[in-house]
Amino acid sequence: MLSVEHVTKRYGKFTALEDLSLTFTPGVYGLLAPNGAGKTTLLRCILGLVRFRGAVTLDGQPLTRGDLVKLSFASCEHTFFPSLTPQAHRDFYAAHFPAFRHNRYAALMDFFALPAHRPVGKLSTGQQNQFEVILALCQGADYILMDEPFVGLDPLASHQLKNVMAQHCAAQIRDWLSAGARGEALLWKGEQANPVKASDITVLVRSRQEAALIRDALTLLDIPSVYLSNRDSVFDTLEAQEMLWLLQAVLAPERENTLRSALASSMLGLN
Repeated sequence: MLSVEHVTKRYGKFTALEDLSLTFTPGVYGLLAPNGAGKTTLLRCILGLVRFRGAVTLDGQPLTRGDLVKLSFASCEHTFFPSLTPQAHRDFYAAHFPAFRHNRYAALMDFFALPAHRPVGKLSTGQQNQFEVILALCQGADYILMDEPFVGLDPLASHQLKNVMAQHCAAQIRDWLSAGARGEALLWKGEQANPVKASDITVLVRSRQEAALIRDALTLLDIPSVYLSNRDSVFDTLEAQEMLWLLQAVLAPERENTLRSALASSMLGLN
């Protein structure tokens, strides 16, 4: 479990984060906020890249340099070494990260058809973004942090990366189901424990297109799935509109019309 406890970060007189506390249990999370709200700063605090007040803990203990092997990071600003080739990166990561996934690395390099012996700094922006994600997915970390790694990608490259993420998600679901079949992954209700099965798992997507990517990836692994929506996008729903009103009200409570819309939403249940 990764915990952020009362974290405050200031740049001069500007406060990027103030007394922020969050807890991340195993799963997938997205940080939704306007530009400048502090999302990137939060990730940098977790990784220890900037000084801050507060604490970041892993399984109840302060995060140390030795724990960084459990965290990987992909950013649109890039974290690779521009003068090194992908092969040199592979050797470096394998030497420093014991859980480095060689087979996944080879498969993803082949999937994106990236050159192994050209310095990464001389690759195109799209190829650099693809390689950034490859390193994050192959490090073997328990927690994979991503900061807009798809920025600047053309539609085809973006679709390819989403396809890779869908395959990664499907593989994780397969591992859970296999563990459930062995009696090693259990869901508890009171004192009763039941093995995890496919009907216990829900994948949240934003659109029918993303649902199709997940469904196809699961089908390749012989895992049944169903898309439970009659809409092309979750953003077309009343719930999404009301959530937007609530977020806008939190962001700017001084705007009376926005605040009234939020208070009148069915999500709050006020008359």
